[in-house]
Amino acid sequence: MKERKPYSLFGKSFFISCIVVGIALLIAVGAMAIHSAQVMKERAEKEESEPELIQESIVQEPEIDPLEEEQPVEEQETISDPESSPAEITLQKVERIAIRYYDEEKSEFTMHVGDKLTVNAYILPAAASGAEVSWICSNENGNYLAIEQDEENPLLCTVECIAALSGGVKLTVKADGQEASCQIYLIP
Repeated sequence: MKERKPYSLFGKSFFISCIVVGIALLIAVGAMAIHSAQVMKERAEKEESEPELIQESIVQEPEIDPLEEEQPVEEQETISDPESSPAEITLQKVERIAIRYYDEEKSEFTMHVGDKLTVNAYILPAAASGAEVSWICSNENGNYLAIEQDEENPLLCTVECIAALSGGVKLTVKADGQEASCQIYLIP
């Protein structure tokens, strides 16, 4: 009669199963790492082309409903442009302003220490884009978030996360008495 071995939890089949599961996990983790690398590469490419995307969004006119009655334009200022022609240019007052990142309106987002990105002020109506724009950060001394308004296009602002801060900081853009704010969470 053949002697039977007692049942063992750590038999041959258990170890083979562990090896198969381990290999499957390694493959899954590797696929996730490849996907993450592709996403990061796409984001980096998108950031490189960001100024063009932002300027395109500034030029776009808002869609107008043809059934909606025309509202009279309030407080227009007319100036002459000596460099172009004797024609007059009409500037409209800012009715709405928003902070955008990648053509998407933001009221909050998160940055890691060392991140640097550009946001833009989206102004309506587009004819009011000549208004004076100012960017303000609740972190006035710049210890946590550094902001730099673009000299050529004041609608653009570069923000850089210097250090982490619990609760983050508030970035505000102002133009013609209108303002928009965005909470930026700063993490390590």
